[in-house]
Amino acid sequence: AAADDDARVRLLTRIADLHSVQLSDWASAFRAYARAVPLAPTDAALREQLANASRARAAHGDSAAHADRAAVLEAALARVGDDAVSQREIVTELASLWDEEADDAARAEPWLERAYD
Repeated sequence: AAADDDARVRLLTRIADLHSVQLSDWASAFRAYARAVPLAPTDAALREQLANASRARAAHGDSAAHADRAAVLEAALARVGDDAVSQREIVTELASLWDEEADDAARAEPWLERAYD
């Protein structure tokens, strides 16, 4: 099953790269990364690609970009198991997303508290 997930992640990443680099279609790139991240939730580089696609969506006026990214990160967090490093990274990403990128203190607060417990 892990090998299948690895293959899916590679394929989805390639699809996302095509959408972002060749077509400048950030919404489609985001959807592909959003499918890949839960399959490899500990992959920080993959989560950064998701973040880049989300930021591009937001920059182009997509008001759902932050909430969509948060939902993917929360799904990834649920799948990291006992990996404390990945848990902290994802919680910190969620705190930063809501606090700095979305400027939503109410949504940021529980993640900030969790990040610094």
